[in-house]
Amino acid sequence: MPDETNRRWMPADWLDEMNTCLLDTPDAFIQRENDAWVLRMPEGHEDRENEFYFMVIEPGQIVTFLWTEHYGDRVLTLHADGTHTLDHPLEPGTTHLFHYEEGVIADSVAELVEGGYGHDPLEPGEHVLQSYTWSDPVPFRFDVDAEGKGRFLSSPGAN
Repeated sequence: MPDETNRRWMPADWLDEMNTCLLDTPDAFIQRENDAWVLRMPEGHEDRENEFYFMVIEPGQIVTFLWTEHYGDRVLTLHADGTHTLDHPLEPGTTHLFHYEEGVIADSVAELVEGGYGHDPLEPGEHVLQSYTWSDPVPFRFDVDAEGKGRFLSSPGAN
């Protein structure tokens, strides 16, 4: 069963093929710089100065985030007759599978086996897959509390 404490977050606008920084909460991206509130990578992160990972935010602004949960590896055995098995079942709600050797991402085992997103069908044999979930966008409203600390509050969406 998925464990919400295993979730890692990132601003939805930063989603890319390679996600270099996932943090424990949306609040972990908030920083105060001079007179501005910003979202950026933490101190010491290799992409801290990359403008793609920088966003000025203001109190009341709605910012959407995505979360991901990683469920570990699975071994897919593809037989010559086209049937397949997994060494253990996928977690309910798994949305993505990554094939390490092929470098391919798919939405399902069938898509990996049959080919999809421009990749060839898999050859018979054993294939190691990473299984994980990406959420739909989750809206938060940026707020500054009475002590002057920035934080995100759950929001139904844009005002």
